[in-house]
Amino acid sequence: MSIAFTTDPSFEEDVLNAPVITLVMFRTSWSNPCKVVEPVLEDIRTQYGNQLGVFKLDVDDNQATPAKFNVRGLPAFLLFRDGAVESEKTGPQSKSQLMAWIDSHL
Repeated sequence: MSIAFTTDPSFEEDVLNAPVITLVMFRTSWSNPCKVVEPVLEDIRTQYGNQLGVFKLDVDDNQATPAKFNVRGLPAFLLFRDGAVESEKTGPQSKSQLMAWIDSHL
């Protein structure tokens, strides 16, 4: 099962009001670094199950949300808890890097 996309209109419901800590990958369909990381994100979603919400947001189609959270580079990974950004990382990340980062916030 692939990771769901969130959008500008659904972001509040999908992410900000989520009952669990939520990871959002801000990406584009044409970025090679984003393409490389997407399978890693799939593995992470599977591994963490219901402990972690995971979404992707396409910045070409949804420009308000990246601007609101000052997303400057891609891919960007933001962890949200209780409606706010708890932590962020920018640039390609390995599975072990992402998991260590996520684990430090669970």
